[in-house]
Amino acid sequence: MKTNRLFHMEQKFVVLCVASVMMTGGAELLYGQNNQCNSPALPLQRNEEAVESIILATENMEVSRLVNLGLQDTLLGYDSLARMRFRQALQQEPNAALALCGLMLLEYHNHAEYSQLLKQLTNIINSAEYMATPQEIFYVETFLKLISGDVKGAATDFEQRSKLYRADILSGCWAIALRHAAHEESAIPMAKELYERNPKHPLCAFLYCQGYESKQEIPTDILKLSLMSAEQLERHPMALHLAAHLHFRSNDLGTAEKLLHEEHSVLTQHLDAYAIPPEDAYELIRADLYLSTVRQNENTLYKQTLKRESIARADILYRWEVMTLPMRALILRSKVPSAKEVRKASQCNVPHETFLDDQLAYHFGECLKSVLQVRVLHHSKRREKALDVLQKAEHHYEQLRDSRSQFSQKSMTYLMCYRRALDCAEMSLAYARALLYKDSSSIWNEKLEQGLKNPLQLRMLPPMLFRDK
Repeated sequence: MKTNRLFHMEQKFVVLCVASVMMTGGAELLYGQNNQCNSPALPLQRNEEAVESIILATENMEVSRLVNLGLQDTLLGYDSLARMRFRQALQQEPNAALALCGLMLLEYHNHAEYSQLLKQLTNIINSAEYMATPQEIFYVETFLKLISGDVKGAATDFEQRSKLYRADILSGCWAIALRHAAHEESAIPMAKELYERNPKHPLCAFLYCQGYESKQEIPTDILKLSLMSAEQLERHPMALHLAAHLHFRSNDLGTAEKLLHEEHSVLTQHLDAYAIPPEDAYELIRADLYLSTVRQNENTLYKQTLKRESIARADILYRWEVMTLPMRALILRSKVPSAKEVRKASQCNVPHETFLDDQLAYHFGECLKSVLQVRVLHHSKRREKALDVLQKAEHHYEQLRDSRSQFSQKSMTYLMCYRRALDCAEMSLAYARALLYKDSSSIWNEKLEQGLKNPLQLRMLPPMLFRDK
């Protein structure tokens, strides 16, 4: 009986393999490179249609639906909803390897849960009864490469597959998303090419617009496309957020605020509709922070950043941004901070329960704390002491700068934290030097102004630094 069961499983696996190769673009190799057949859409409920479906080795269509929607939300940056979808998929099918990979992408800041997921995934893959389509195997292997910290390797694999199987649009989307997260200039031309090839594909339009989120000037056609992308993605909150960000950078504050209000409304509805625990819904806090930024209400923003319990489930980069914001906000504040304010702000430093170990957190925190102390000492006319503290700040900055290669080998999020920490430390030091070195203050002020004009201000995060107007 067992032999017959395994025979049928193997026979089913072969059928799924053939179907997967044909449906994900394998036919291109037989019929030419211009073949544009798309993967067949799963029968999904209206307003929950997946952008593209990875064919899984399961007869449970609901599991396939949840995994595909979870990966779509992960790519868009809606971690809370993606986490819920992956968990629901695993409740129905505990051996869903791709759902486990999706959760590992979201849970790598949680040591205990991450280790449990890794152990479970290892057991599944090593099991004699493990089945997967070729497409599913590729995504599992590539996500594992990404989880291990090889961001460029994973992006290259996705890019190569996208070129080989042009119908697997999702591979191209992941390649672009990873290149963009690593701040590679190649992301925009890649996104433009993919969009021009698939102008009606919602994710392609979204990623093309995303490439301009840090640009100083946003083209009008990109602004229009961002609104169109939000429509194509059924008013997805992350698409609304991107459109709001682009309009905000273009000084269209009215449109930005309107879009952010809609995003907030949709997120609030999702809390109830998808039973997302409030502690998981940090996107709602993020939307509030950004709305405060658009309204230029620094006081509201500052107060909200101190609510640690509200960001307990947030990703590392977001947590790092929020927890370090009190110090970053004091750096350029026109009113000189008091010693008490400096102590309070430094106590809200990087939460150590994340993967951000002491090396990054300590050097960055000490650098900014020293810069703030320089401001206090300079104001009290204690120049000699201020110069000593400035040397301490420069030492920690040098330690941070010299760790570039080490941090570059870690995860994508870790690398982004490091880049933003280095950028912020450089601008903070420029400000401190301008205070103490009056003969060369114009040089340091110029460096500071250049940094403020073009900050690494991604759409999902509060601003790097403020400056009173």
